[in-house]
Amino acid sequence: MEFINNILPGNYWLTKSMEFVKINSSGTLWYLKKWIVYYYYIFMKKNILYQEDYEELTDIFESFINSLEEKVRDNARKFFFDIDIKSDNFIKFRDFITTAKNFTNEKEYDEFLLNAKKFYFVYIMNIGGQAGNKKFIKEKIIEGNSYEKVLELLLNKLQEEGKNNKFSELVSDFHAALRNERQIFFYYGFFHGKECADLSGFYNLTNIGKTIIKANNHELLLLWEHQKLKMVSQSPIAEIQNLNKTENINYEKFNILPHPYFVLLMILCKKQVITIYQYQFIISKINKNTDLENVINNILGVKNIESKCIEKAESFNRKSEIESEDFLKEIKKFILGICNLPKDNECNYFQFTSWIEENKISITNKDRADFIVCNYNKIIEYLDKTYLNLYNLFDVKLREKYLTIINSKTYILEDDVKYEWNKYIINFDKNIYINLIYIAVALKNNCFDYSIEKEVLYENYNNYKFILTLFGITKVEYRKLILDIQTLLSYNNLLELEEIEKEEITIDPKRFTEEITENKLLEISIQSVSENKIYASISRKRNRSLIEYLRCFYFNNYSDKNSKFIKCDCCGSVTFLTNNGYPYLEFHHLIPFSTDFGPDHYLNIFGICPNCHKKLHFINKEEKKSLYKDLSLNNNMHKNIIFRINNLYNENILEPINIDFLKKEKIISDEQYDKLVSNPPI
Repeated sequence: MEFINNILPGNYWLTKSMEFVKINSSGTLWYLKKWIVYYYYIFMKKNILYQEDYEELTDIFESFINSLEEKVRDNARKFFFDIDIKSDNFIKFRDFITTAKNFTNEKEYDEFLLNAKKFYFVYIMNIGGQAGNKKFIKEKIIEGNSYEKVLELLLNKLQEEGKNNKFSELVSDFHAALRNERQIFFYYGFFHGKECADLSGFYNLTNIGKTIIKANNHELLLLWEHQKLKMVSQSPIAEIQNLNKTENINYEKFNILPHPYFVLLMILCKKQVITIYQYQFIISKINKNTDLENVINNILGVKNIESKCIEKAESFNRKSEIESEDFLKEIKKFILGICNLPKDNECNYFQFTSWIEENKISITNKDRADFIVCNYNKIIEYLDKTYLNLYNLFDVKLREKYLTIINSKTYILEDDVKYEWNKYIINFDKNIYINLIYIAVALKNNCFDYSIEKEVLYENYNNYKFILTLFGITKVEYRKLILDIQTLLSYNNLLELEEIEKEEITIDPKRFTEEITENKLLEISIQSVSENKIYASISRKRNRSLIEYLRCFYFNNYSDKNSKFIKCDCCGSVTFLTNNGYPYLEFHHLIPFSTDFGPDHYLNIFGICPNCHKKLHFINKEEKKSLYKDLSLNNNMHKNIIFRINNLYNENILEPINIDFLKKEKIISDEQYDKLVSNPPI
């Protein structure tokens, strides 16, 4: 049978071998919310935790709890405050890092602080430490001992047991849960940057990750659905290990599947019940060339054919193919959000499947399931239309990697491909999210025929106000949009927002007489970066005044006082005069503002002629190298590109994805890239 013949070793739905479903303690996505919030406050804020930080944390959790239905709030409060940060007995971080030790240098103190934070995170999240010496460590933290005292007590215990050689291993392994869970959060686009096991390196929460901090229950449910819908079966950065070439296998048939989550939902709706073994040996092997109807109708549930699928996978002699553990973790991630967890008290209105019971998953609400699949199908059509070239690129490059590894050779994935994947997975697609809002409202109201009263649609604005505000959508605009979405979905169409054309900047000629200093440019740049830096980065806005001031700055400082001409920052040629007698310049962001999230900062901007501007956007990459070199040598400010990048980096203005852009464009070398990502700004 063709499907069985096309099953290949290592070609199955794969993210990371981790799951973060805490079925016995957490409701849907509560654990994700708590984890990201604590991680941000402990590891990503510049200062150590102060009293006001604990008050902010309390407010964030209480706000999220209040967005849940009333009958589930007690469960949620117990979960979020199982280590009660409001209690007098709670161990504050400043007390945990009390030390009399004198550090020889700043690096030594930073390492001490980072390691203490790892231990503190395990304590405050109440994870790990279930048995043995890990349990001993956790107990000593709970007793109120400082970080150094805990290590001292552990060493004493190990010495008494004659196991002092295990000390370093235990210290590094105590926070393994933190390290492992962060890996999956990287994969799902909540983090981006240099992912180091010791949590060092240059990385940050992404637009998606930052949004989790303030998102309420309704918004978080949609955020997770958004990420699952965008996930592919195997990303181009996926690691495929332990591959050995075997005769009579056509490895050229390797393919990915752009929408594994949606395919799983379709199969569930058709079959009503699937087993974990069906998922492991059949469903997870589906790729874009699979005849899906054939799998549903002629393979799933046909015992002798299912047995042949299992035999084929077992013939590869790969532990990861045969054991069910990783597949179980993967499917738990897929059904998280749409399954019933005990702590939810049936309050998750997205729920339409059971949890994994007796090694199977079943549909528990057919009307809800059919409605979701019907409308998700429209989202998938939109994704295919919008990102088809990317999906094809990911498929081709992962196949190249696969075939190279099969032939026992080393494969190096191009920076361009890694960059495109990261940019794809770490950012919101506004069209997906706003349509998900309507789907969520329909599920909440059990109305699946697109006839929700407009007053009901309107009153849901506050449930999504935070995200809508980030998208730049006002309450008035939301009311129109949500009605339009209902109409379009009823006609089997998806609402797609049109991008508004940006206005041309018009300059008041009087401005050219103003004295504009570089300090003024810096001041307005910092303001612009600050406005776009955290939550506003989802719907970023250019600072019109910055370009206006830059134009005046160039005129006052770099124009020939007789002819008024200004030289282009790139080619060095003078530009023409406009009909009002002022020199014409276009301003180009080195790291593009709209498409690549570059900072709206004067050091990221060059004043150039129209010809160079077009080239920088459309010329092929090899020829673009000379343009970047010209920008460094010819710019009127006499600040070369590396100087500008280092300045922006040291001021913590650049995001990890910006550094990736610079590397893939060959603006910085591999050595310069490694130096930056290995030495994060303080």
